[in-house]
Amino acid sequence: MLMSDKWENSSLRTEILCSVCNAAVHSLQGLSSHYKEHCTDGVSVPCVVRHCRKTFSVYSSYTSHMSRSHKNVSLCHIRDELKRQETVDYQSYDSESALDVTSNVELEEISDMRSMTKNIALLFMKLKAQYCLPDSIVQAIVSDFSDVCDVSSSMIKQRIRHLCCSYNLPPTACAEFDDAADCFSWNSARTELSSDWKRNSYYRREFPYVAPCEYKFVDECKNTDVYQYVSIIDTLKAVLQNEEVHAQVLNPCETAEGHLRTFRDGTLYK
Repeated sequence: MLMSDKWENSSLRTEILCSVCNAAVHSLQGLSSHYKEHCTDGVSVPCVVRHCRKTFSVYSSYTSHMSRSHKNVSLCHIRDELKRQETVDYQSYDSESALDVTSNVELEEISDMRSMTKNIALLFMKLKAQYCLPDSIVQAIVSDFSDVCDVSSSMIKQRIRHLCCSYNLPPTACAEFDDAADCFSWNSARTELSSDWKRNSYYRREFPYVAPCEYKFVDECKNTDVYQYVSIIDTLKAVLQNEEVHAQVLNPCETAEGHLRTFRDGTLYK
């Protein structure tokens, strides 16, 4: 093969190296999934963005940090020592390998959509449980939220069509971009969270839920009042089913004599 032919059939791909175990991943999403395994094992992970030296032992803290502090981060913002370029030979890149990559991308997209739906559900549950809004008010907010998202989605699609026309892209490409815009919009959560019954079903299915037990007051006055009790033991069981909480309990932070770092250092906890 001529040297020019070799370069025409190959390309450079940037990989991100894990600073904990030196494993290579192909995207920031892949690094996030890889970091989850380390956090579950009780291993702290560092932020890979330049000039950021924060470390995290809880996976949700890492994802929150990335979404708040590095929302629009890309490969160019990653520290140079954690990047490696690999030559990809397209002639040896068979259809089976391409199918594996496509499948991985689709799985990541499904995971992202589920995560978005869960975060939207948490917002609605917070309105009901923490701010004590009645179901009718929450439903009105859901409807208004849906209308706003529909308008936003329509404006994004118009912008996509304008760009496709500007760059003379085929109609099929425009349709695919429209579908991509819909993937991470309100449409992905609308079917599961559109009504109060659906939201409550989602809460019970996706979040740790402990059903209350109803008891009747028994006294000489024949009182017919009832009260509800949520089992503390069952609540602890549900909380400990969370992998991140379970990992923190099994791998507590090291303590220093004379210093209070966490609630575990207090005498009441001990």
